[in-house]
Amino acid sequence: MTDGVNVGQIQCTSMKGRNGKDDDGKGISQLLNSYSDREFNLITQFYCERLEDAILDLVESIALTLTATGSLSNGNYAYICNLSEHQQRKEATKHLLNTVTKTNGCRERIFWETLVKMQESKPKLKLILKEIQSRGIQDQHKQHLLHQTEHVVKHTIKGDSKITTISLTDRYTELIIISTLRERRLVEHELLSRGREHEEWQRKYVTSELEKIRIDQLFRSSFGHSSLSGTTVVSGVAGIGKTTMVQRMVHEWAAGNIYPQFQFVLHFTFRNLNAINRAVCLTEMVLDQ
Repeated sequence: MTDGVNVGQIQCTSMKGRNGKDDDGKGISQLLNSYSDREFNLITQFYCERLEDAILDLVESIALTLTATGSLSNGNYAYICNLSEHQQRKEATKHLLNTVTKTNGCRERIFWETLVKMQESKPKLKLILKEIQSRGIQDQHKQHLLHQTEHVVKHTIKGDSKITTISLTDRYTELIIISTLRERRLVEHELLSRGREHEEWQRKYVTSELEKIRIDQLFRSSFGHSSLSGTTVVSGVAGIGKTTMVQRMVHEWAAGNIYPQFQFVLHFTFRNLNAINRAVCLTEMVLDQ
C-alpha cells in the first residue's frame, strides 16, 4: 500500500512462501513444534487433497515410520502395503490420511515431522511445507503491523516541536469515498460549502445519489474490474485523511477484519519513497519497512 498527500495509491500483493533454503528444515520444524493438536488436525484436513498427490511415492515409508513409533497399527501398515503392491497407491494414501486424521494427538505431529524429514526430494511436498511456514511468517508480519499502526502521530503548530501520539481508534473518522471522477467533483464542491448549504449538499448527493464505498470494498469488482488484481487510486484534497485511511486499512487487515485473501500487505508512504536518492530493489525496501 502506498499513500500520499494529494493522491493515495494502494497496492496489495499476494506472496507464497519465501526464497532461500531452510537449513535442514529447522524453520518449519520449530513452527510445527509450536502447534497444538487442534492446529495439526486443521492443517492436515486443509492440505489433505494436495497431500494425496504429494506423498504418493512415500506412502509406505511414512506408514513404516508411524508404525515404528506406535502411531499406526501393524494391521493398517499391512493394508497400506498391500494396496501399494497392487498398484493402488492412491487408495493407500487416502487410507493413511484418513487414519492419521481420525484422532487428535501425537499421531499427526509425528506424521508432519516425518514429512519434514522426507521433503527434500519431493517438490510438491516441499511447497506445502513452505506455505505452512509462510503462514507463520504472516502471523509475525501482522503483529508487527498492528503495533506499527495502532497510533497516529500528531504534529503541533509550526515552530513547536511537540509531537502527540493518539490512538488510531480515537482519531479515525470514516471518509466518504465515492467511485467516479464526476462524483468526486461534486464532493469537492461540497467542501467549499458552509452551514446549511453544506448540509444540503451532503443530504442530496451523498445520502441519496452517491455510492458510498467502505475501505473493505476498495479492491472488489465495484468499478468494472473482474478480479481483485489491479490498482486502486484514492484522490482527495490535502489533509482530508487519506493517509490515516490507509493506516486504518493496514491495521484492519492485520487484525484479520478485512481482505483475508491477501497474504501480505506492504505499506509505503510517498514521503519515504521520495526520500530515496539511489537505486534500490523491492526486497530492500520491504526489509527496511
